[in-house]
Amino acid sequence: MVNVDSGKCLDAVWSHSNGTGVNQWDCYGGATQLWHG
Repeated sequence: MVNVDSGKCLDAVWSHSNGTGVNQWDCYGGATQLWHG
């Protein structure tokens, strides 16, 4: 998910677990930026 204003991606903070914090980070396609529903 990319923020249209900042151009940054939604990124999970050092974890893949439920309930982890998120922030915006430069897009690099790492595991913490892969989202599925």
